[in-house]
Amino acid sequence: MFGMTKQETRLGMLVVAWYIASTMQNIWSKRVLKVFPHPMSLTLAQFATISLMMPLLMQVWNKRQRTYTRKQYLTGLLPLTFLKLFSSLSSFMTLMKVPVSYAHTVKATMPFFTVSLSRLVLGESFGWGIYISLVPIVGGVLLTTATQMGVGLDMGGLAAAIMATLFSSIQSIFSKKVMKGIDHLNLLLRTTTMCMAIFLPIWYWHEGHDMMFGDGLLEYGTVEFSGILLEMLGASFCNCAQTIIAFTFLSLVQAVTYSVANVTKRVVVIASSMVYFGTMGSWKNLVGIGISMSGVAMYNKLKLDERSKRLRKKTGILPTTAPASMGNRL
Repeated sequence: MFGMTKQETRLGMLVVAWYIASTMQNIWSKRVLKVFPHPMSLTLAQFATISLMMPLLMQVWNKRQRTYTRKQYLTGLLPLTFLKLFSSLSSFMTLMKVPVSYAHTVKATMPFFTVSLSRLVLGESFGWGIYISLVPIVGGVLLTTATQMGVGLDMGGLAAAIMATLFSSIQSIFSKKVMKGIDHLNLLLRTTTMCMAIFLPIWYWHEGHDMMFGDGLLEYGTVEFSGILLEMLGASFCNCAQTIIAFTFLSLVQAVTYSVANVTKRVVVIASSMVYFGTMGSWKNLVGIGISMSGVAMYNKLKLDERSKRLRKKTGILPTTAPASMGNRL
C-alpha cells in the first residue's frame, strides 16, 4: 500500500489502533466520571472486562495458561497485583478531578520517579545525561501545574496523579523481576484476575452495596445509566486492546522505535483530549506540555543508549527489542 511493505503496513496499522484505543479509553473514562463519579466502579469494570476477554483471546491465539508456584505468587504476582490495583484506582481518581491532558502531563514525570527509586532502593547509577533529561520533564510539569492553578487546579487530582505515577514507577521496576520467564499475556491475565478478586469486596463496601440496595442509582434514568454502562465497557475494552496492541508492537520493533511511538502516543492523547473537551488553556500550558514531552523523549533515547553500551560491552550485540519493564510504562 503506497509503496509500503507488508511489515510496514502492519506496524502502521498497529500504531493507529494503539493510539485510537488509548485515546478513546481516556476520553470515555473522563466522560463517565464526569456524570458518574465512582472511580471504584470504573476500576472494577476494567478488571472484569480484561479477566473475561483474555481467556477467550488466549484460546483464539492457542496460548496456554500457565500455572505458578506458591513462591511465585507470594514474591512476585501478589505484590505486582497490589501495585496494579493502586495504580489503576488512583489513575481513575485523577481523571475524575483533572483534565485528561493534565493527567498525562503529570504521568510524564514517571522517569523522575523511576530514576530516583532505582537509585535509592536498587543502588543503580545513571549517566549525567539521564539526570539532565529529568530537568525539562519536571520543569514542564511545574509550568503546566502553575497554569492549571490559574484556572482552579484540584489539589486532590494532583495528589492522585502523583500517586498513580509513583505506583506505576514501582510497578515498572518490580516487573523486571516478575516478568522473567512469564509472557506478558499470562501475566496480564493473572494479575488482573487477582486484582478483581481482591478489589470486589472493597468495591461492594464503598460503592456496590449502595448501588445494589440503596439509592446510589436513583438519580440516573434507565436510558442515562445504560449509556454510562456502555461507555464504561467501551473504556475497559479499549484499555485491554491498547495494552495488547502495545505489547505486540513492542515485540516487532526496536526499542528506540517503541519509545518514540510511546511518547508520540501520549502527545496524541493529550492533544485529542484538549480538542474534545475544549481544555486548550493558555500558551504557557502548551509550552509546559511540550517541554515535558521533549524531556521524556530525551530520557528514553539516553536510557536506550546506556543499555546498548552495557550490552555491547558484555556481548558485542546491540539490543533489538525493548526491556520487559517497558510494557508497564504504557
